Amino acid sequence: AALPKISYMKSIDIYLGVCFFMVFGALIEYACVGYTAKRIQLRKNRFLAVQKLAEEKKEEAMKQMNNMKSMELDLNQRHMDAYSMACREGRMQPPSHQPPARSHPKQATVQ
Repeated sequence: AALPKISYMKSIDIYLGVCFFMVFGALIEYACVGYTAKRIQLRKNRFLAVQKLAEEKKEEAMKQMNNMKSMELDLNQRHMDAYSMACREGRMQPPSHQPPARSHPKQATVQ
């Protein structure tokens, strides 16, 4: 019971072609989705690692700034103590807060 060979396409030929196309399309889609999901996860992990590193650097910088502020306050206190001691002993006079008298640059000078 062999079917006769014909030169034109039947609807079953079109149906099988579309089915093969859909199966291979689904496989390609599965591969693309898997690859994309993997890339998204890698980028997320990298972003979280960089964010964590930035937080650590920020905390370290804040600690250094706090140390510098305490050192600056300590130095200012030492300077003020030394200045106060020098004033008490009469070695140094407190600065006057009056600005020096300046003449206007366009003002003519008489000689």
